[in-house]
Amino acid sequence: MDRVRNTLRPQIEALEDRLALSAVVASFNDNGLYRFADATGWQQLTTFTPEAYAVNTAGDVVASFEGAGLYRFTNAAGWQQVAPFAPSQVGIADDGTIVGDFNGAGLWRIGAAGTQQLTMFDPRQIAVASNGDLAASFDGAGLWRMVAAGGWQQIAPITPDRIDINALGSVVASFNNVGLYRFEDATGWQQLSPFTPNGTIGIDDTNRVAARYQNIGLYLYSDAAGWQQLSTFTPQRSDISSDGTVFANFNGAGLYRLSPGGAFQQLSPLTADAFAPNGGADSNQVDNNNDNNNNDENNNND
Repeated sequence: MDRVRNTLRPQIEALEDRLALSAVVASFNDNGLYRFADATGWQQLTTFTPEAYAVNTAGDVVASFEGAGLYRFTNAAGWQQVAPFAPSQVGIADDGTIVGDFNGAGLWRIGAAGTQQLTMFDPRQIAVASNGDLAASFDGAGLWRMVAAGGWQQIAPITPDRIDINALGSVVASFNNVGLYRFEDATGWQQLSPFTPNGTIGIDDTNRVAARYQNIGLYLYSDAAGWQQLSTFTPQRSDISSDGTVFANFNGAGLYRLSPGGAFQQLSPLTADAFAPNGGADSNQVDNNNDNNNNDENNNND
């Protein structure tokens, strides 16, 4: 990571000056679920705080409520129950297709084509791309993906700590004490860094990768520029949306985003309990990945 550019500039810009079109959902102080979009600003969608949630580019939200089941929110229809059972991990594609891990019952997909069990095994972690491509890691069984062109394909025999997938079918994965890697169909696996990131990693639909490293900041990797330091401060949590917007939650400083080619913008002065951008990880990833290397997601006070 020898290519360093701009550091955190926590100014607040007017809503009309924000160029990003991405959506993000977040929970604050266990006080329900909120969604931010440029057209509307913050909206409280429910006073109940879900166990896990995710959002797509259109702003459709999927949320899992313990004891109440799985629900989907759309602007047109509001909240609708999708399943009476509450999955531990969720994802939603841009066409509204939902993927959920129902503990003890395996991984399921719910969409226009109906409901389908993808595997009877519970994954350690799932990642859903904007086009519905899916990656899943399984303890003792490695890393797998399912793309539109076919069924399950094992792409690594080793189970990674963290994963994400984009609409190109490219997968990014971090492996404890081995580093950060990206898989593409054309090139196979490529090591992006010998250092293992802390917490959530993400990949956008142009193969750019966002990762944070404790005590040295927030970084973005692209093939054209290599590693760029986005902030010298290490966020409590970070992720990247499918359109390339980087989101960062700084303890005591609030929730920020960095649009491609832009500057950091504060979306909220409150530090979110959790958040999920469109095409990014669901809000509950850390609870499903309590490996020693990455369990500082909620404890990083840099």
